[in-house]
Amino acid sequence: MHRASLIALRARHHDDTSHSDHVARLATTIFLGTLPAHKVSPLYLPALQAGALLHNVGFHEDPENHHLRGRDIVANEGLRGFTPLNLKPHELPTDHTHMVACIVAFHRKQVVPEAEPLWMALPPDLQETTLRLAAIVRIADGLDSDMEQTTRVIAVKGRRKPVVGVAGNRATLHHDIARAEKKADLWQSYIGPPPQIIVARRRNPWRPPVRRKDSVGESACIVLRGYLTQVTAAIPGIGSILSVKPRHDMRIALRRIRAGLRLYRFIWEETAYNELSRELVWFGGLLGNVRDLDITILWLDKMMTACPDDVREGLLRLRENAARRRREKLRRLLAGLRSARFSALLIRLDDWVARGTGAVHILPAAERVLGDEVRKVLARRARGILRYVGTVKESSSERQHALRRECRRLRYAVDAWYRVLGRERNDVLRALVNVQDALGDVHDADVRLSVWRESERDVAVKWLRKRCQLERMKAWKAFKNTWPELQKKLDERVIESLAEG
Repeated sequence: MHRASLIALRARHHDDTSHSDHVARLATTIFLGTLPAHKVSPLYLPALQAGALLHNVGFHEDPENHHLRGRDIVANEGLRGFTPLNLKPHELPTDHTHMVACIVAFHRKQVVPEAEPLWMALPPDLQETTLRLAAIVRIADGLDSDMEQTTRVIAVKGRRKPVVGVAGNRATLHHDIARAEKKADLWQSYIGPPPQIIVARRRNPWRPPVRRKDSVGESACIVLRGYLTQVTAAIPGIGSILSVKPRHDMRIALRRIRAGLRLYRFIWEETAYNELSRELVWFGGLLGNVRDLDITILWLDKMMTACPDDVREGLLRLRENAARRRREKLRRLLAGLRSARFSALLIRLDDWVARGTGAVHILPAAERVLGDEVRKVLARRARGILRYVGTVKESSSERQHALRRECRRLRYAVDAWYRVLGRERNDVLRALVNVQDALGDVHDADVRLSVWRESERDVAVKWLRKRCQLERMKAWKAFKNTWPELQKKLDERVIESLAEG
């Protein structure tokens, strides 16, 4: 989805962007949290987001019938950016625009899809998908019925009948909940039992709703479907210079997909696994090149707030050079994002994990019960970390990086299976994050020291190197303090208790 086309369309029609942006965020969170219930492919998330962003685009011109006016605006003026992501052989380029137009039309009033010509013209599978996406947008719109952007979705649990936890302004929260429940009629008609919307006390990050009794293959689809949704959710803002968060979110989601594939490697056919992994590495490399420069620029900005005056001009020069290189890498990333290769990657992932139709590549091990496999996998990951005890020295960058990688793999395994693990899971996660973060800070300092080499003539570089060396010493001290604690958390008895749930 090209964000620029949506921004221009909304500006031309004087849309209230604060409300629509909030509804899009709510809809995206609900979509991710209720995947097992609505079963819509993550590749249609851009259509959901566009429908949410444009649901009120006709309000300025016709408040009473703005859902119909908005439908006509979208259908007549069109949208760019959907086709490269997930156009299937039986789909036309206009189908996705018509899906968005129907979502806009169906976001309010009673929905009679058969009376909508645009909906009737869609292929049958897209008709059903459109109704399910519209059902999500209706609930999200209800949660901001007062248009004050105070109600937030902070937790979603459950599979067949999800429970959506919300928080916000006490004066309007219950009214928003009531409106969302009333607008859940479309969900009940085309998905199933509507979500139960409750007031929640604390924010819980999304974690895959797997169960111990699930087959390994079923749990793999649930885990990876969620991570694929997080990838597609970050696509619209990936080219932004003003905000680096979408690139950060996508990089984390891509890492989780790769970690998930590796976690379930024993159920994939080797050739198919290697092909998919290679494509993920390709796009992850394009993204990582930009993200590394994002981090460098943010760090230089931070340094300029504390540097002496005689250093500032040199830091500005280094920042301009980093920004120039980022623009070059960003152009390559966006070219990759719009390429047929990336489109094929998304469709391949979707075939594998979103609908389970990649079963041709799955070995008989997928029929095993998840609960029987958890202990073996966690124990193997823990041993991979503990073999570094006594071997990681302050100067051994390669071993530090390898240990950090092993910590990340176990962390992602605990995250993926969080809901079937024992109460030690939070302590283990905390210990893993502490070590991983400390080693990450050491690595970042080493990279900067290798980029900005010693120079007697460049005052800015000399000053930066001293700051890097101080930060490295601080990070190494943090590692020495946190590493023994992680070793305790990976004791065989702790892992056994963790795996028992």
